Amino acid sequence: MKKIAFLLGMGWLFSACAVQQSRVDVNDDWLPGPTLHQTYAILQSGDFRTLSARQQEAVEQEIDRQMRARGYRRVAQNPDLAIVFSLYDRGFTLRNARVVRLNESSSPKKSLNGGTLVIQMVDETLNRSVWLGYASGLMARNDGVPEDRHLRAATRQILDEYREIAPRYVR
Repeated sequence: MKKIAFLLGMGWLFSACAVQQSRVDVNDDWLPGPTLHQTYAILQSGDFRTLSARQQEAVEQEIDRQMRARGYRRVAQNPDLAIVFSLYDRGFTLRNARVVRLNESSSPKKSLNGGTLVIQMVDETLNRSVWLGYASGLMARNDGVPEDRHLRAATRQILDEYREIAPRYVR
């Protein structure tokens, strides 16, 4: 009986400690190499039906924290990088950006689950996207409503993959 109780207790402990991880990936094929970016701005998207104001604030705060840790400054006008984020509640297909070669006809695609947080960085000088990261599967928790701490953790995991730091920044 003690062995059964012990095994049940250990099973309960392992299930309580198990954390559902989101699938995190980046698409940095657009990075032009070492950049001179020093400033950024977070642009407001008009389609935030999925995120509440509190959730938007949580994601913005984590983006600020991660970008400041890399030596970037947030500005209101004329940023070097514009950062846009969205949470998609339904599944969708994301096309990978790859350098097109003469013998390649199409780019691979990824199917993503509902609850995908996408963070995209746009170089304002080049006027094109230079980096995109995402975490999918966030709606699988808590009856389809992601908590602030899960959004912060997903944002941190996504931006951990952004390897660029501001020029002349000393940690």
